[in-house]
Amino acid sequence: MPKSDADKPPTGRPSATGLTRRKAITLLEILIAVGISAMIVTATAALVKTSEDAFEENSGQAHALQAGRVCLERIRRLFSESYANELFPGARVVGDVGPSGTFPECLVLWHPEGEPLEPDGLPRVGELVFFYPNPSQPDEVLEVTARHRSETAPAYEDASAWRTLVTTVKADGLRKTVTWSDRLRTFEIDGIRRGALRFAIRLRPTSAEWNDPAISWQALAWPQGLWSPQTGVRHVRLAVELQLQARAGDASATGAVPLFGSAARMYVLRADRR
Repeated sequence: MPKSDADKPPTGRPSATGLTRRKAITLLEILIAVGISAMIVTATAALVKTSEDAFEENSGQAHALQAGRVCLERIRRLFSESYANELFPGARVVGDVGPSGTFPECLVLWHPEGEPLEPDGLPRVGELVFFYPNPSQPDEVLEVTARHRSETAPAYEDASAWRTLVTTVKADGLRKTVTWSDRLRTFEIDGIRRGALRFAIRLRPTSAEWNDPAISWQALAWPQGLWSPQTGVRHVRLAVELQLQARAGDASATGAVPLFGSAARMYVLRADRR
């Protein structure tokens, strides 16, 4: 009995119609694949950008931290080497007076290149070292000297005369300037952009106590009671605060690195010089 086509065993070769169904890709499948690829590329790009930003931020903060430490160490070393006597304790903070108050942003150190011209008197302007933010570019921390100037510095207590002197030195065309950082955080107050750099000095005995004849020698605020009938020890403490930006030229507070430094020294006061 002859077999029909339906009874014939399969040959193992798919029909043309079946082959087409397995290999063809629909438009919907293409759109889904493109969409998934776009999502993967977008997510990867965002991850790469975030990683780059984080690396740049961390590198910037590390650079700012290193620059700040170098600047603080420079100030600390010059302060420890500064010359001091009964008329000038080696360092002075000069504040810039504005409508909103006084900004103690300038430090003056008595640091001559050799021996001072008047060891028992006031320093000469050429023997002083100034630290302050650049007035025209307040994100810069400057170290300034004017070694060519021979006039005597004002009395330590004359705040107005010191402000005048600092203004004169800032405008001196022959001054020598070293920039220790260009990443100082800046802020605007009273229409003036200022750098975030602050100094403070504490004396024991204070200048007012030392110059007050009503206070006896033994009643002065000698640190740890270090005094004798002929001499006494004065303690001078310097504190510094500055804020540096992770990115140069960034005036915002985002990513600012605050740094604090301090130093102290002692020197002898003589009773016959009071």
